Amino acid sequence: MNWFEGGPLAILACVLVGAAVPARAAVQVPGPMQVGPSWAQADAAHATALLSTVIVNHGALADRLIRVECPASGHVALRNATLHDDIATPTASQQHEAEAVTHTQNGLDMPPALHGQDHPVTALIDLTQATQPLSDGALVPCTITFAHSGEQVVIFTVGEQPNPTPEP
Repeated sequence: MNWFEGGPLAILACVLVGAAVPARAAVQVPGPMQVGPSWAQADAAHATALLSTVIVNHGALADRLIRVECPASGHVALRNATLHDDIATPTASQQHEAEAVTHTQNGLDMPPALHGQDHPVTALIDLTQATQPLSDGALVPCTITFAHSGEQVVIFTVGEQPNPTPEP
């Protein structure tokens, strides 16, 4: 006897068993971040630079750029960072400790792609105390960290803004 021979009662039993199994909600995960083009404008002394990169969040969830590190190149600070209301204002000793670290504790919001439309964000990063001359063509490797999407290595090229082609 196969299970179809049980008739309507067997089908009803299968439906009830299926309904008793808890449903699993679809878990949303952050989408891929597209970073680039990335470039740097150095000062006349080639000791400091403004690093710029365009970031697009292709995911359905908002994310946040929370850290930029360029340890081999100098100290960096995210120029257009914002603090959220849920982040407490640092005390004087915490502020002093934060200044000694080569990354920012602030962040930059990355809005999600809504209705198939992306919202590019330009991250502006100040590079100071350069460890190499920042002449045209110099490369500045940095690691950027997102709250949900992890880390990416970005190479900034010193010189004029490149054509808008994303980095791999």
